[in-house]
Order: sequence, then C-alpha cells, then structure tokens
Amino acid sequence: MTDAAGSQVRPATTDDVRAVVELSRLWAEEGCTIGYVALMEGGKHLRSWLDGGYFFVCEHEGVVIAYAAGVVKVGKYAIFEPEGERYLDVHEVFVHIDHREKGAGDRLIEALLSRSESEGISRSMVGSNNVDWLRTYRFYERRGYGMFSIQMYK
Repeated sequence: MTDAAGSQVRPATTDDVRAVVELSRLWAEEGCTIGYVALMEGGKHLRSWLDGGYFFVCEHEGVVIAYAAGVVKVGKYAIFEPEGERYLDVHEVFVHIDHREKGAGDRLIEALLSRSESEGISRSMVGSNNVDWLRTYRFYERRGYGMFSIQMYK
C-alpha cells in the first residue's frame, strides 16, 4: 500500500533486518524510551516477528523509515472476556525522527490491526515506557485504545 507521498507499508522480510536494526539503534540512542535495548541482528525478537507475520516496515523512496511488530497472545487480564481470548500485543512501533508526524505510525498500526482482524482477532494491547508518555497515549487513544493500567516510578 503506497500513499501519495511515495511511502509504502508492507510486510517485513529478512532483507529488511539490517535497516530495522539500524532504526532500533537510533531509537536506543534517542533515549526516548526508558530501558529500551536496541535489537540485534539474529536476535530472537526479529526471528519471531518474521516467523509470526506481524512485522511491517514503512519505506520512503526505497529506504526503510519505520517499523512495527506485534505478537498474538492469549488473554489473562480482566479486560479479556472470556479469559483465553486471543489478542495482538503490539511490541514496537518506531518511526525515524525525520519522518514523524507524516502518517507512517498510523499506517503501521493499521497494517498490524488489519492483519489481526483477518485472523479473527478483534482486540489488541500496547504498552510503552516512552518518556513522552502523554504524546504516546494520545497517539493510541486516537486509534481507539483506552487506558488499562498505569505504572510510575520515583
């Protein structure tokens, strides 16, 4: 799916791993997410995302500028009724700083949710350790997510 600005969201492939690892390194260096550790080539997360089918990239003019990944899990929280309902756990969504606020994040979330809905999964969950938590909250709230819990530290 390509937009008018020439960006395309598509399933990630093994050919995208290096670009995703580089974006992840930039994410870690940015320091915007507490405790975030950059992905490593050959790491278990990348392998499981590629195998699981919930791994998308957004490229602009042939360059990967963003990625999103999720995993299907079985509900064990009170919000999932009946207990045992399958849901999509959105693990990571990152957009290169030069491409933010241009719709890549929206389109990546849309791709994840569309994929899950095609498998009969109607719920999803996302957590974040983002320092700019209010901006992150608003991003997901605009997409229909509601607050489930809050954790704070001192």
